[in-house]
Amino acid sequence: MKTPSRIFIWVLCLSIVMSFQYERNINYNYIPEKGFVPNDSVAVAITEAILSPIYGDVIYEFRPFKAVLSADKKVWIVNGTKKKSGHGIIQLGGVPHAEIQKMDCKIIRAYCTK
Repeated sequence: MKTPSRIFIWVLCLSIVMSFQYERNINYNYIPEKGFVPNDSVAVAITEAILSPIYGDVIYEFRPFKAVLSADKKVWIVNGTKKKSGHGIIQLGGVPHAEIQKMDCKIIRAYCTK
């Protein structure tokens, strides 16, 4: 007859072996076929998310944002729409700008022009 401690040790060893098997099957280097930034709306959302903590809600006054792929199809270039009046960075004539790699979502540049 098996004692409860032996059963516990057996279950513990089995769960450890199974967890190693599970870890081995995970692909940590997975990149979606179309990249992590597959379209212009995702590029715009990322731009708003990274610029709003820096410049505040004023960046939303530059909607609609326009996102286009670079000539080599590897980088999203996102720009806000220039407004005629306003305050803060708008008075300087600048617009929000970001460059985001399509495949891995790396932020290359994020700033407001002057």
